[in-house]
Amino acid sequence: MQIFEDELMQSQRNYNAVLHAAHLLLKSHPSAAEMFACSLGKTPNTVRNELNPNLPNYKLGLIDAVEMMNCTECFSLLFQINAMCGFVAVPVDLSEKPTERVLDKFCQWQAAVGRTCQSIYDAIEDDIITPTELNAITSAGNKKMAQWFGVQVALQQEAERNHVSRT
Repeated sequence: MQIFEDELMQSQRNYNAVLHAAHLLLKSHPSAAEMFACSLGKTPNTVRNELNPNLPNYKLGLIDAVEMMNCTECFSLLFQINAMCGFVAVPVDLSEKPTERVLDKFCQWQAAVGRTCQSIYDAIEDDIITPTELNAITSAGNKKMAQWFGVQVALQQEAERNHVSRT
């Protein structure tokens, strides 16, 4: 019974963190409610109600949440949702179209994997993982993931280029 109660408390705590992150979208800009209302076709009061954690009958829709986060470039709600579901969101800048070849991107990714492995090896060498070592491992791992997304984009562009040239 204690395990179920602990899980319920943890779940409620995570849910509250998500609601708080949604509410913080209103604090991200002085006239956020009006700005969101205009882009979503709602009234500012409706937006305020949807982002108020004390009003459980109002629910923020997924598409509206994405629109609000993109508008404010405040992604704390996304990070909290991921954490609640047991995931981690890693920001990756894909705004620039990579002009590097696939092999170059792949080699950069492999180098990032090597840095991650080295960080882990350094950390476990003395059988003690310090917070600084954990941060180094996490940072290296996140960079590896970002590099992998770059490889995926380069592969997709190469596939599109090959498909277009053969049709």
